[in-house]
Amino acid sequence: MNEKYHKKGERDPHRDKESFMALGKLAFNQLENGNLIFYEADLKKYDIDVTEASVNSGVCTQIFRQDYGPFQDKVYCFVHLNVQEFLTALYVFLSFNNNNVNPMTEDQSFIRKIRVKLNPAITFHTIAVDKSLQSENGQLDLFLRFLLGLSLDSNQTHLHGLLTQTRITRSSSLSHEETVKYIKEKIRNTPSPERELDLRNNNLQDSGVKLLSAGLGNPHCKLETLRLSRCLITKKGCASLASALSSNPSYLRELDLSYNIPGDSGVRLLSAGLEDPHCRLEKLNVDHCGEYWLLKKYACDVTLDPNTAYRNLSLSEGNRKVTWRLENQLYPDHPERFNYWDQVLCREGLTGRCYWEVEMSGGGDDIGMTYRGISRTGRADDSRLGCNDKSWSLCCSDYGHTARHNKERTELPASSSNR
Repeated sequence: MNEKYHKKGERDPHRDKESFMALGKLAFNQLENGNLIFYEADLKKYDIDVTEASVNSGVCTQIFRQDYGPFQDKVYCFVHLNVQEFLTALYVFLSFNNNNVNPMTEDQSFIRKIRVKLNPAITFHTIAVDKSLQSENGQLDLFLRFLLGLSLDSNQTHLHGLLTQTRITRSSSLSHEETVKYIKEKIRNTPSPERELDLRNNNLQDSGVKLLSAGLGNPHCKLETLRLSRCLITKKGCASLASALSSNPSYLRELDLSYNIPGDSGVRLLSAGLEDPHCRLEKLNVDHCGEYWLLKKYACDVTLDPNTAYRNLSLSEGNRKVTWRLENQLYPDHPERFNYWDQVLCREGLTGRCYWEVEMSGGGDDIGMTYRGISRTGRADDSRLGCNDKSWSLCCSDYGHTARHNKERTELPASSSNR
C-alpha cells in the first residue's frame, strides 16, 4: 500500500492516515446502507475534498471514480466494490485498534457494550460475524473476510504506518481460536441456504438430473425443496431422482417437476418412493407434464417471405400457404429471391429450439432450415436446401423420408400422417 502511493515522493503519514480513515468511514456508512454511489455532499460530510486530493495525493484518484448523473451533478463511486469493502474493514479495524472505538456497536445494547469492554478482542470479532449474518443480501461478507485477515499478526506488518497500538494482537491466538469456534457455532445453528434449490427453466435434461441426483442421494445433503420445472426431464431423469430419494429419503419435502415429460412410468417411479415410511416427501408436483405441453413450449408461428419465393410458387392465406403453379407469378425482382430452385423462406428468424407443423398434399415436398446467407442464384448445391453446410432439409413422400445436410443423406421410414 505504501509503495503504491508513495513511490513518486514522500507523503505526510499523518495526512495519509486521516485520508484513509475519512474514506473508510464513508465506505463503512455507505456499505451499511447499501449505497454504492454517492454525491459531493456525502464527501463533504466526511471532510473529503476530491479536488484537493486529486492534486496532492494518489490515494483518492486510485480508488475513486467520478461521473455525471442525469442532471449533470457529480456522482462518485469506488473503482470496485472490493475497494469499498476493504476500506470499510480497514476503518473498523483501525478505529478499534488505535482508538478503542468500535463503529459496529453504535446501535448495540448496553449489555453488549459491557461485553465489549470486558473482552474486547474476542467480542470485536463476534460482533463483526453477527453484523455480516444480519445483512440481507450478503453485502458485508467480504468485509468480514478482510477484517479477520487484518487481525492476523502476519498482515499487520503492512499497516505499520497506520497502527498506533496493537490492541487486537494481545492474546491474538486466543482471540482467533475463539472467533473460529464462534463461526463454527453460527454455521451449525444457522439454516443452510442450500436447503432450497431453484433450477427452474434450465436446459438441465436427464444428464444434468443424473449429476444432481448423485449429490441429492448423499446422506449429508439436507435439501428440503427442489424446483425443476421446465427442465426437459423424462422418465430417465425421474429414475435418477427416485434412486436418490431411496438413498437419502429423510430430508426432501417438496419436488416440483411440472412442465416436464416424465411419462406415466416416470411418475410411477417417484410415486412409489412416497410409500417408503422413511420418505419425507410431502409435495410432488407433476402438473402440465407430457409431450403436448413440450410441443406448445417450442411452437412458433411463421409466415412465408414473398421476396424469397421462386417465381412458380404462389403464396396465399396470409403468406401461410404455398402452391406450385405452372405459370410464373408477378413478383418484382429482389436480390433474396431463389432463381433456380423451387424454394421459399419464412420471414421470421429461428433461434434455439423451434417446433412447427406443416400440412402437405401431393407428395414429394421438402421442408428445410437454413442460415440467411445461403446463395439464391444458380443450380449449384450452395443454393439448394440440404446440399450444403448452411442448410438442412427433409424430403417427404409416400415411399419414405430423406433427411439431408451438406450432401449427406439419411433414409427414414414413411409416416402415415400427412403432417
